[in-house]
Amino acid sequence: MIDVQNVRFTYDGANFALDGVSLHVRKGEFLCILGGNGSGKSTLAKHLNALLIPDEGTVKVQGMATADADCTYRIRETVGMVFQNPDDQLVASLVEDDVAFGPENLGIPTDELRERVTQALEDVGLSGFERHETHALSGGQKQRVAIAGVLAMNPAVLVLDEASAMLDPRGRAGLMRVCHELHERGMTIVMITHYMEEAAQADRVVVMERGHVALEGTPDEVLVQARALAHLNLDVPFAARLSLDLRGAGMAVQPTVDAGKLAREVLALGKAAGICATADANAAAPDAADADVDFPTCEGNADAPALIEFQDVSFTYDTAEAKRQRKRKQAPAARQAKWGNSPDSLWAVRDVSLQVRRGEFLGVAGHTGSGKSTLIQHMNGILKPTSGRVLIDGTDIASKGAESKVRGSIGVVFQYPEHQLFAETVYKDVAFGPRNLGLSGEEVDALVRSSL
Repeated sequence: MIDVQNVRFTYDGANFALDGVSLHVRKGEFLCILGGNGSGKSTLAKHLNALLIPDEGTVKVQGMATADADCTYRIRETVGMVFQNPDDQLVASLVEDDVAFGPENLGIPTDELRERVTQALEDVGLSGFERHETHALSGGQKQRVAIAGVLAMNPAVLVLDEASAMLDPRGRAGLMRVCHELHERGMTIVMITHYMEEAAQADRVVVMERGHVALEGTPDEVLVQARALAHLNLDVPFAARLSLDLRGAGMAVQPTVDAGKLAREVLALGKAAGICATADANAAAPDAADADVDFPTCEGNADAPALIEFQDVSFTYDTAEAKRQRKRKQAPAARQAKWGNSPDSLWAVRDVSLQVRRGEFLGVAGHTGSGKSTLIQHMNGILKPTSGRVLIDGTDIASKGAESKVRGSIGVVFQYPEHQLFAETVYKDVAFGPRNLGLSGEEVDALVRSSL
């Protein structure tokens, strides 16, 4: 399906992002590509559908060379790609229009186009979101819209460039389920990921290092090489780690990434040794109270003053609809979508009251679209409550002059780094904030160097 031969590529003319990569993807294969940051994974992915052209070597898709401009359209019709950042490929204001964009440009008839959009949104768990505005979606929801847009084009090859990075565990499981269903229908899947459990489900795994292929083989051949993977800053799946530890302890098990296979093998060895297995997992587990394990804890000071306080805070991205509902004194009944989202939900944050105490380490968890990012952006005035109050050191953040003061003391790092990188060099970008706080050149320089 795809043939990569001795490809070399550089962005700056000096350092090779790809350095002699050869790779062959068979029709109907599920291939996973792993590697640390900067190993060349995304650069390779962009060569697979002619977004990048090799400086040396060749890439062919079903015999069509990506360097041949006459083949570009057919190659991109054949190979659909989902990027790591969904904002890089959302082009329409409404969900259904965005999903329809690709197949519409392929000339798909209207009736079939509607069917494709409906099916693609169902595949990614976003049925009912057709008329929602894309800008108001969470990061994970945007990613699923991007995936649906590619699925609606019905490509022969699906390339996922860390497409699960923005998804919650349920969303990642849903994506893997869709990938397996497509794979069973004959689609070729190329998945770039950091999640080893996802790689363990592939037919074949390729591990990249500094622009070249370092390891290649089946998951059971590659993902049990703990020492080699650690050298590449990669972990091994849980089942592989457990099987290696058991083997190291003297048990005759084969290293594997398949948890079910490992369980059956251990059970068989236990029976052969005359050890009775119990169906009660708790009976076999050590008492946590007796276990000699020192778990780290983070205990906050309940007497510490509240640095940030939310008082009955609600927020909606659709203020006009919120006003209409107040007049009608009603709210739509929320439907529960299969990936954990409600397409009828108007409020991104609803009646939230909480305190963040000085010196506390607070974790905020929730599924995609639950309101985590919206909540965080209230903490330094990026967003203002539709109703309720946010207090910083006792001062209402909506009061005059409070906003600029707060942003000097509460920093926010966004989900997408592109949303807050804007200078041409690393030094200037890191220096931007301290300079705007009015610090001297010497202070700015010291802060930049220490933070880097």
